[in-house]
Amino acid sequence: MFGAFKKLFAKLAGSPPASAPATEEPAHATAPAPIPSAPSAPAPAPKPDVPSPAPVRVATPQGDLIALPLNEILLRLPTPLSAMVLSRPGGVFSISVDLAVEQLRTGAVRISFAELRQASPAGTFTDNAAQDDSLVD
Repeated sequence: MFGAFKKLFAKLAGSPPASAPATEEPAHATAPAPIPSAPSAPAPAPKPDVPSPAPVRVATPQGDLIALPLNEILLRLPTPLSAMVLSRPGGVFSISVDLAVEQLRTGAVRISFAELRQASPAGTFTDNAAQDDSLVD
């Protein structure tokens, strides 16, 4: 079985290639022409009857900020507060580095539920302000 392969490779190794004469110069490859990129289409104008989502705001940002995923905070809310979540829009919640470092000395960083509600996009929470004094870790 291997004898057939041996004969085949022996013939290929012993004979010069018939297709390319020794006196010809190698052909030079030309670089393909660059493909022009399509111009980007302008963004469609927002519909006037559809309200745009509210931007995520921080109550009092000072200095550098720490951005935390809002959905991660919403997943860790205590049961009474998690019952007030209507949607999980994504985005970030920001807190000042100075405030976080100051509170870390006590072992945890906490904000009031009112601050979280105000900094979240509209429609994230119910409009019930009964739990606004609760602290969120």
